Parts: sequence; structure tokens; C-alpha cells
Amino acid sequence: MKKCLLLTVTTLLFSVAATFGQKMGEGDGKVDIGAIKKKMEQSNADIQDPSKNGKWATWLTRGDVFLEAAVAPTKGLYNSLPESELGKLYPGGFKDREPVTFGGTKFKVKENDRFVVYVVDSGKKEERKVSMWEEKLVLDSMALDIAADAYDKAFALDMKAAERAYKGMDEIVKMVKNNAAMAQRLGQYGKAAREYRRSYILQTYPAYAVLRKVDIVVDSTDLFYAAMNFAGSQDFVSALECLRELVSMQYCDKDGDIYYYLYNSYRGVDKEDSARMYLLEGARKFPQASRLYSSLPIIYLIDGDADITEIEPIMQKAFENKEEKDKGRLYFLMGQAYYKRKMDDKALDYYIKASKEDPDDFSIQYSIAQIYMIKAADKVQELQEVSENLPKDEYDKAQEGVYDFYKKAIPYLEKAHKLDPKHPTVVELLADLTFRLRDTSDEMMEKSKKYGDLNKAMKAEQGGGEEQ
Repeated sequence: MKKCLLLTVTTLLFSVAATFGQKMGEGDGKVDIGAIKKKMEQSNADIQDPSKNGKWATWLTRGDVFLEAAVAPTKGLYNSLPESELGKLYPGGFKDREPVTFGGTKFKVKENDRFVVYVVDSGKKEERKVSMWEEKLVLDSMALDIAADAYDKAFALDMKAAERAYKGMDEIVKMVKNNAAMAQRLGQYGKAAREYRRSYILQTYPAYAVLRKVDIVVDSTDLFYAAMNFAGSQDFVSALECLRELVSMQYCDKDGDIYYYLYNSYRGVDKEDSARMYLLEGARKFPQASRLYSSLPIIYLIDGDADITEIEPIMQKAFENKEEKDKGRLYFLMGQAYYKRKMDDKALDYYIKASKEDPDDFSIQYSIAQIYMIKAADKVQELQEVSENLPKDEYDKAQEGVYDFYKKAIPYLEKAHKLDPKHPTVVELLADLTFRLRDTSDEMMEKSKKYGDLNKAMKAEQGGGEEQ
């Protein structure tokens, strides 16, 4: 059953009304707005006439008329049109807007009564060419959809309309695809999403799908692009509608990006379980897809109740990936996920691996020290529970075990201090730990004095700042 975009014959949205009696442009850019308006009004009257409504020619003509209305505002424009040709096609002059930059490319922006045009600003006059545009003059906001319904109706009434109906539909689909691509480049993600979805739906019309002589009748990639742009505009509900339809048709791109957008969109509607399920499924099917496996530690960090062991095989393959440039961050995130589950040994193992990959990251150095201090605190707790029953030599040995963890923490705290010399917590911890260990060696005594003095100075400075 055809998915109609609209059922309207009278809703016309006219703007720049003063232009409707005018002939605009020259050459390929020339349009007669008044004549097009009269044709539209006549077509609306014809389909209300019982003697004409059932004729395929009535609907075919209607398709041509409304397609002409849709094309009219930007008639003559095309990608790579030299800027020098604009004045010839559209006399009357252009007003310059502020230049803009998209995707690292700078564009000159010009406008007239019909459209805004974006010209690649290469600096060389002969190389400045039209790249994108936006309509200002709108004869009917639904003209393309009315034209598509009309062509499809003509095709349904008689196969004599087939060839012209298909050509009209093909032009409409190409126009909608182009509008979608331009909107995406302009960062208008909501508009791009709607246009891509419209392109997908238009391709299901019998006047297009039946007559199109290709293996793939409907380009499902357009539906995926719609989902991608809906997600980009934070409309996750619409994104999921598109994605679910893609899943139902077993669509899958070569990089597994559909799973990433399912994950992202389910998170957007606060359905973390579904998000995790699709992310995990995608990462298993596409173990080399960085955007999938790199998100796994994040969602398992957020959901501390999820079984983290199920992502270990996937992450191990990721760490073996020679193309992966961000292993330090991934090791660190895995460490955090294990730390949240109070699995300190696993967390420490990942933190140390992260440190080897990225020795200049403050958070990694601090986290390693934190684990060692936790282990020391656990030892202290154990010692307090049995200290009354321990002989002195065993107590001293146990105390040495506490000191060993403190000693392991200090080098990482010192690295963190070097990376952020003004971090007060790090200095305070260094002062505390080295003081506890001051009698273990001359070196530790010197460090105790150094960090103790620094800690006092920083506290005095902070206190002075508060007093002022």
C-alpha cells in the first residue's frame, strides 16, 4: 500500500506575493510566476470537475504543473554554476550576506528575492561556483508532494501515463535528495532528516518503484540518512521510527553504523537497556568498528549492574587493533567500569595499561594512586581487627604491607603533581603519605619536608585569598 505524504488540493502557501504577476530571470533562470499560478488554480479546478477527475491526462498535467511550481524559485541553479553567471540568469542584483564556513570550506552568501545562494569562496574569481542554496520564494510548500501524488494517480488510471509519470517522479526524487544533502551540509539536520525520509517514501510510489529499472527499487540508505539526521537534531523518537523500520527490513551498512545510531537514539529516550543491547550486538558483529566498541566501556560504566565480562572479548580485540589510536582512553574507561564495581585489581590492571599508553594524563595517574591508597586502607582495617592478638613481629610485618601500598601510590601522585602542580588534593595526599613514611628512608624524609612545606604554603595562599 502506498505511503502518501499528503492528501491536499487547495492548501497553497504563497510568499513574496508582489512577485506573482512578474516574469523573473533571463535564459534558463526565467520563470513566469503569474502563468504558473494560473495553471495551479486551473489544475485545482480540474480535479474537482467530475468529467475530468477520472482522466489520466488531468492528473499527469497536474503533476507537471506542480513540479514546475516547485522548480520555479531556483530554476536555472545547479551545483558548480559559476558565480559570474548569476547576474546573467537573475538580473536585478544580489545582496551580500556575511560569509559562512561549513566543513572547513568558506562560502560567500548572496540573496535575491527568489533564493539564498552559497558560493565556494576560493579567492580566485574564476573558481567561485555555486554549491548550495535555500528557497525564499515559495509558490506552494507542498508542490512536490502534490506533484508526486498526481503522477502516481495518473499511472494508476492508465499505463499510457507511465513514461511521463516515471520521468516526473524521478525528477522529484532527485530534487528531494539534493535538498536533503544541501540541508545536511548547512547543518539543518531536522530539515535534512525530513527530506531524506520523504525521498525514501516517494520511492515506494508505484509510478516510481514499478517502472524503475534497477535491482534495488527503494534506496533504504535514504531512510538511514534520515535516522542519522534526526539523531543529529536530537529528535530521537523520529530517529527510532526510521531505525526500527530499517531493522525490520534487515538493513545493515558495512560499518555497522545503524547499531551506533540505535544505541545513541535509545539513550536519547532514556532506554539504557535497549541502548546497551544494540551496542553490544553491533560490536559483536563488527569488532573492528571503533565507534561501537569505544562506546561499550561508557555504557557499562553508566550501568554498574550490567555484566561487564560480556564485553571483555570484544575489548580485547579492540586493544589488538593496530589502527586504534585511543587505547589509553579505552583502557582507562574499562578501569573506571571495574572500579565502579569495586573490582579494584581489574581496575588497577587497566589503569596501569592506560598509563603506559598515555603517561601524561592526570586522571590516569591519580586513579592508580587512588587504588593503591584504597588497598592500604583495606589493610589498615584488617590490621585493626586483629591487632590485639598479633605478636609484635607479625604486626610490624603487616604494617610494612600497608607501607608498601603507600610507597606504590607516591610515584603516581608525583606524576599527577607534575602534570598539575596546583592541584591541592594531590599535594595534601603527598604530604600525608610521605609524613607517614618519613622514618623509612632519608629520601622519604626529604620528600615529607618538601611536600609538607608546599602543602602549608598552598593552604596559606588559599586562606589569604578567602580573606581578601
